[in-house]
Amino acid sequence: MKISKLKLSKPKIACFGYPLLLAIGLLFLGSPSSNAGTEISVLLDATDISRKIVHSRLIINSDSFTKSLLYPKWVPGIHAPRGPIQNIAGLTIADSEGNRLKWKRDPHEVYRLYIESETANLPISVNLSYICNQPSTNSRGVDNFGTPELGVINWNTVVVYPEGLPVREITVNAGIILPEGWGFGTALPFDKRKGDTVLFKPVTLEEFLDMPLICGSNFQTIELLETDLATYFLHLAADDPADLPQNDSIFIPFRNMILEAEALFGRTHFDEYHLLLTLSKVVPRLGLEHRNSSLNAVKANELREAKWKDKRTPYLIPHEFAHAWCGKYRRPEGMLTADFMEDKNTNLLWVYEGLDQYLGHVLAVRSGFVPLDDFKGGMASTLGGFINKKGRRWRTLQDTEVAGYTLRGGSSSWSYLRRGQDYYAEGAMIWMEFDSRIRNATNNEKSLDDFCRDFFSAGDPLEHAVPFSLSEIVTRLNNLVELPWDSLIDAKVYQVQQEYEPEAARYAGYRLEYTDEKPDYIKQREKRYKTTSLYESLGFAINDSKKISDIIPESLADSAGMYPGMEIVGVNGKKYTKERLTDALKQTKETGSIMFLTLAGDEFREIEILYDKGLQYYILTPLEGFPDRISDIMKPVVTAESAETDE
Repeated sequence: MKISKLKLSKPKIACFGYPLLLAIGLLFLGSPSSNAGTEISVLLDATDISRKIVHSRLIINSDSFTKSLLYPKWVPGIHAPRGPIQNIAGLTIADSEGNRLKWKRDPHEVYRLYIESETANLPISVNLSYICNQPSTNSRGVDNFGTPELGVINWNTVVVYPEGLPVREITVNAGIILPEGWGFGTALPFDKRKGDTVLFKPVTLEEFLDMPLICGSNFQTIELLETDLATYFLHLAADDPADLPQNDSIFIPFRNMILEAEALFGRTHFDEYHLLLTLSKVVPRLGLEHRNSSLNAVKANELREAKWKDKRTPYLIPHEFAHAWCGKYRRPEGMLTADFMEDKNTNLLWVYEGLDQYLGHVLAVRSGFVPLDDFKGGMASTLGGFINKKGRRWRTLQDTEVAGYTLRGGSSSWSYLRRGQDYYAEGAMIWMEFDSRIRNATNNEKSLDDFCRDFFSAGDPLEHAVPFSLSEIVTRLNNLVELPWDSLIDAKVYQVQQEYEPEAARYAGYRLEYTDEKPDYIKQREKRYKTTSLYESLGFAINDSKKISDIIPESLADSAGMYPGMEIVGVNGKKYTKERLTDALKQTKETGSIMFLTLAGDEFREIEILYDKGLQYYILTPLEGFPDRISDIMKPVVTAESAETDE
C-alpha cells in the first residue's frame, strides 16, 4: 500500500479582521425551510472562548414541535447521564415574532425544559451561553475549553432540541464564529468560510454531536495518509507555536497505526478520519472517541520530539482511534438509543471498552508507538493489580459495567475492595486470553484479527452505528474456532471470583514472577502519581506526603492495622525518606522484619511487620516449551515505516 507524503499546512489567516456579528452570521446559515421535518440552525460565537464563555444562537423549526426541549444528557462515549448542564450561564427562548417565551424546568428531569407560553409561532429561537473550562472526572470529555491561543468545542454543550423525535431525523445546519485569524479542525463536512465565520454542510443531530471541533491561533493540519479506503488528517492546536512538530518523524507511528488498523478491521465506514489533538498546559488530559474523529488533549510539549514525555500518550491515540470501529460503528444494542435522554444499558462495556483497550494496545505496539517490552511490563503490573483486587469476591465485572459511571472519582481509599471501571483493563486481558486461545487451537493460523475483520465489517457502513449483542459475539467466535465461549464469558464477566487467575499470561506462554529490580513501568507510574509502590511486598503504596494512599486487603500492611491516610514518619528508627524505606526493604532478607513509626491524628504508633523477601515487583517470564503468543500478536501485519525512512 502506497504511503503518501505528509502535507504540512501553515496556520490559516482569515481574510477579514474582526469576527462577523452574530446577526450577520445567521444570514449565512439561512432559515430552516417549512415542511421539512425538523431542522435546527446553530451558530456558535466562540470569540470569547479564551475568556471561558461561548454563546450559541439556535433557530428550531419543526412540523411536530411539542414545546418540550431537551439538553443532551447521555452524551455518546461518556457512558453516563452527565451532559454538563450545570455550566449553562443563560438561556432565553423567543418565537418568530421576537416575543420572549416563558419556560420552566421539569422538576423530575433537569435536562427537560417546557415552553409555558400558549402560543409559540415557529420557528423559535434559543440563545444559550455556556461557561467553559470546568474540568471534572464527570464531564471534561464533553466540556469546552479555551485559552488565549486555542479552543475545544463539544457541540452537546450549546444545543437543545425538540423532544419526541429520533435524533437521526433532525437536521442541523451549523456554523461557528472563530476568534480572529484562528484555524480549525473537525470531521464536520466543510461548506464555506467568510472571514472568521465558518459554515458546515447539513448533518443529522446524531452526527453533529459526534463531531467536536478544535481551533487555535497556532494551528496545523497534516494529511497523514491517503489509502484506497480513506484519507486521514491530524489537526493540531497548540498554546505555543514551538510546540507544533518541526519534522515528519513524529508522524511515522501515526501512519503505521492507520495501515495496521485497516489491515486489522478490513474495512472503513468513513471516507475521511480526523484526529483532533490539543497541545496545552491548560486543557486537561483527555481522550474521547467519535465515529469519524477522536478528540485528544496531551501535554504542551508532547510532540516536540519523537520521545513521548507522557508514557500514556502512545496508548491514548490508538485507543481512541480504534473506537471508530469498536464502540462507535459497532455498538452494544443497549447503548444505541433514539435520543440523548433515554437511559442506556451499559452492559457489554467489556467489549465496547475492553476489546477496544486490547486492540488499542495491539495497534500501539504494531505501529511503533510502544516498544514490546514496555507493553509486557505494563501487562505484568496490570495482572498483578487484578490479583490484589479482592472486590471481585462480591462484585462481578458486569456490575462494574452497569455501575461504571459511579466508579469514576469518589474515595481513593480501599479501592481494591470497591473495584473500579475494570471493564477497561480486565476486559482487555479477557480478549488477550481469547486471542491466545484461538491461536493455540489453530497453530497460529487464526487469531482475533480474523474475528475483527468479520465482526467490524458487518452491517451497512453508511449507518451511523450498527448494534451487536452478546449472542453475536459468541456466534462469531464459534464460527472462528469452537471453544466453550459461553462458559468462559460467564465465569469472567458475570460471576464473582474468589481469586483472579492470570490466564491471559498463561495462554500467551508466560507466567508472573517476582523481581527485586523495579520495572520501568512502575517507575513511570510512581513519577506520574507521586507515590512509592510496595503492593507486591508489604501491600501498600505511600505518596510523597508520607501518607499511605492505598492498602491491599489481606496484605501484611492490612493485617498490621495500617490504613489509607496513615502517615509514616519513621523507618527502622530513623526519619522516613523514600530512600530509607527502599533500603529497609532490601535489608529484610537479613533482618526478617521492618519497623515503622506512624502518625494517626495526634497519636504515634510503632508497627513491626515480619517480612524477609526484600523488594518485589511482578514481571512476565516465558514458559518453557510454550509458544510466545505475545510476540505473535504484536508483530506488525503490514510493512511498517521506520524512523530511518524519513531521514
